[in-house]
Amino acid sequence: MENNHLKKCNDQYDGQEIGKGLPEFFSDRSRKRRCFHPLYRQSESEYEVWTPFIMIVFDLQCSCGYLFEGWFENREDFDRQSSEGLVRCPACSGDEITKILSPVSSLSLPGRQRGQQPSQNLIAEQVNTAMVELLHSVQHFVQEHFENVGADFTKESLKMHYGVEEQRNIYGVTTPEQDKILKEEGIEVLKIPYIDEGNDSDCN
Repeated sequence: MENNHLKKCNDQYDGQEIGKGLPEFFSDRSRKRRCFHPLYRQSESEYEVWTPFIMIVFDLQCSCGYLFEGWFENREDFDRQSSEGLVRCPACSGDEITKILSPVSSLSLPGRQRGQQPSQNLIAEQVNTAMVELLHSVQHFVQEHFENVGADFTKESLKMHYGVEEQRNIYGVTTPEQDKILKEEGIEVLKIPYIDEGNDSDCN
């Protein structure tokens, strides 16, 4: 028996209606915009749920004096990687790396004058750049390993969920109403920002 939501998708969102009012950045890559789109990743049994994770950014300093940032799950993760020699300087590849205090909480740092502290704006800019680079990496991975189903994401997800079609890795776009349908069916998705190459502006 066909599921009610699946039937609703087939009847109500077939053809062009499902894409009405949605950003068409998948078919028109020349548009300069950033949007949110969900994705599924197939596992051996069920769909693997991708959940957001939090990374801590540490200001690091090499024994050569070079300053850089490092992203870790927590302080213990930094300590573990550092003890195993996995944290290395981008400038000299040295592994004698130490954490330094942020400009807000630092009163004095050996070998570093207060006037040399990076500004808050500079730190924010560096973090933003790193985040954009990370999102680009995720986006490229999704585009290479997932099938773009565009506005048919909800319909295709329901078909795979109920065994109408084989499970596969897909990504696309959804409306708030479709998000509600997927949630009611117990289908969880992850929405990630879509960033057009060379432009980080939000979509309308």
